[in-house]
Parts: sequence; C-alpha cells; structure tokens
Amino acid sequence: MLRHSKQVKREESRSDGRHGRAAVASSDHISDPVLAWRLVFVVAALVYVACNLVFLLLGTARRQRWDAPPDQDDLGE
Repeated sequence: MLRHSKQVKREESRSDGRHGRAAVASSDHISDPVLAWRLVFVVAALVYVACNLVFLLLGTARRQRWDAPPDQDDLGE
C-alpha cells in the first residue's frame, strides 16, 4: 500500500502541468542518457529549421520605413 502511494505521488508530480504529457511519456522510455540528449538536440534542430523556413519564406529584403536613416536636414546641420 505504501509503495503504491509513493508511485502515485511520483506520477502526479511528473504531470503537474509544467511539461507536456507527450514529452514526459517519451522521456520515461529512454533509459540511455546519450539517446535522451540526442532527442533533445534533434528536437531543438527541428525547431530551428522550422523557424528558419518561416523566415526564408515570409521575409523580405525591403527596407522598412522605421529603419530609414535620418536626413541631414533633420539633424539641423
């Protein structure tokens, strides 16, 4: 009985809302630390590639109005 209550408390602390259930579930099955870190780096690389693709597809080289350098006349010289 005591063992069961400790296990329930441990499972409750894992799923307290700070982490997604999928991330917690997948990390429980990886016992090798090298594979766990590999998963972390692969997920980070996928996030970086996805953000880069959005930037490449939606970004433009047009200079924005707020980035225009001030004219010499505006400086009072």
